[in-house]
Amino acid sequence: VYNQGIIGAIFATLSGNSANNGGAIFSAVASQATITNTIIADNTPGGDCAAAGSMSIDSSNNLESGDTCGFNASKRALKSSNPLLGPLQLNLPGRVLPTMALLPGSPAIAAATRWPTACCRTGASPW
Repeated sequence: VYNQGIIGAIFATLSGNSANNGGAIFSAVASQATITNTIIADNTPGGDCAAAGSMSIDSSNNLESGDTCGFNASKRALKSSNPLLGPLQLNLPGRVLPTMALLPGSPAIAAATRWPTACCRTGASPW
């Protein structure tokens, strides 16, 4: 994500991307990011997050495979953690949006602070 102002990510997975700086999030100017219940992992070669200007992070309950996003452990962040993600694919019957399923043993399983009541694409709850 190339950010030039304000960005928000809730119940998102940003994984497997590549950029020289900030494979998941790159802030080109002084910016603000609100990130909640989100996995940011395995973005190479430039790390998960980077900023050319300052990036103010307001976050809670996130998991990052590295330590470049500025997440705070006091807000239930897991840094330098393997999220144990499966490949990008259709994981549930009848779904049209590919996802990266959490594999058994993932520290992200049941770790979200609030669960959505409906899926973003179908309107039906996947839980």
